[in-house]
Amino acid sequence: DEVLSRYQDWRDSSEWPVSSRQQNIVQREMRKQADPLSKDGVIGAFCRTYSIEEAISNFLPDVYQPSAMPGRYDYIPADSQAGVVIYEGKFAYSHHATDPACGKLMNAFDMVRIHRYGDLDEKISEDTEPAKMPSFTAMSEFAVSDENVKATLAQERQKAAGEEFAPSDDWQKSLELDRQGAVKPTLDNLVLVMRSDERLRSIAFNLHRDGIDAGEGLPWKQIKPGWNDADFASLKVYLSNVYGVYSPTRTKDAVLAVAAKRAYHPVREYLESLPEWDGTGRVETLLVDYFAAEDTSYTRAVTRKTMAAAVARIYQPGIKFDSVLILNGPQGIGKSTLFAKLGGAWFSDSLTLT
Repeated sequence: DEVLSRYQDWRDSSEWPVSSRQQNIVQREMRKQADPLSKDGVIGAFCRTYSIEEAISNFLPDVYQPSAMPGRYDYIPADSQAGVVIYEGKFAYSHHATDPACGKLMNAFDMVRIHRYGDLDEKISEDTEPAKMPSFTAMSEFAVSDENVKATLAQERQKAAGEEFAPSDDWQKSLELDRQGAVKPTLDNLVLVMRSDERLRSIAFNLHRDGIDAGEGLPWKQIKPGWNDADFASLKVYLSNVYGVYSPTRTKDAVLAVAAKRAYHPVREYLESLPEWDGTGRVETLLVDYFAAEDTSYTRAVTRKTMAAAVARIYQPGIKFDSVLILNGPQGIGKSTLFAKLGGAWFSDSLTLT
């Protein structure tokens, strides 16, 4: 009673004397463990996402509660108080004898691991490496499934690749990660990246050209329009640098699947974007008006049928049309110019037949 009377509350461990040896042990352990915020992989990502206090609040509210003394927590099942000391918001050290974490200097990851999954290690040899313990595996899987940790990993992937992170990249939380927080090179992940990354949105299948196209916004400089081996190689480098995934076969499958999903026909889109016809007939007299061709029923008919066939071939590829309109006239009267205006970006005055 005489000893206990020296304390305002003998249950408050913050009033208990602490030897300099104990303090030195904690400081030495902190130097040995290094800053948890600088760690790679899922441990560092978890600690950068949650401080010690935030980890307690989010995952261990039934284990620890804030003490009346700043910088300390109570171990709820214990009779004593303020036995958990917080260091720099990065480490916690428990002095509660009944605490499974007693005598351990813990970062946020290890603190949650010990209390949520520590019982998995009961039959494990003491010589087992920490990274091979069942509790570490379970905690890693838990951490990489956390939405906030996923967001941290996504931001850090973008930063490491030198890419600007945008709020629209929240889709990265849906990527499947391994226990180290790295993106798994699965087909589902690659399809998600191809479908969601703003820099890859222009990759699509061109039904008119019968091949893959890529427009503006790609994170590499194209050698020529369309899609070729150089583009595929650049895509693999981009996926490796930004997302840490490399799987040539699955990447090819993902490109084909996503491009097919975005299939488009540029000529159809052009035709359907034109203003509604005003009712004035112009097609039949096209050659008459531009080349002063003889205005006959034949001239009008072949002009109309040629123009109609051109549109029909766009909507029904291979539709039967066995006639060819031939323009015969001196050079410079505008024969090629007329069709260049009609064909726009899809006009060509040279064809290679193979």
